[in-house]
Amino acid sequence: MQTNTTTAFDSMSMKNELAIPSEIWEAAQQLAGKLGLSANELFATALSDFIRRYGEVDITAELDKIYSDTDSAIDLVLGAMQFTSLPQEKW
Repeated sequence: MQTNTTTAFDSMSMKNELAIPSEIWEAAQQLAGKLGLSANELFATALSDFIRRYGEVDITAELDKIYSDTDSAIDLVLGAMQFTSLPQEKW
């Protein structure tokens, strides 16, 4: 697989090298040109988006932790009232 190497700088101006397959490199260069961005800006934006998308907190796990010590049982009187308020259906 043929690769191209790009040099990127982070906010601290640290130099990094990435090996990128040629077809991705070419597509990225074209997209960067269309968007009026440098290759570094495009790669930084793409990586930020990827990290934001896949680095999100597991919402369900967080809610489970919050409510783990809370009783979630329905009050018997309230449950009976809700049940009797439903219209009768014929099956």
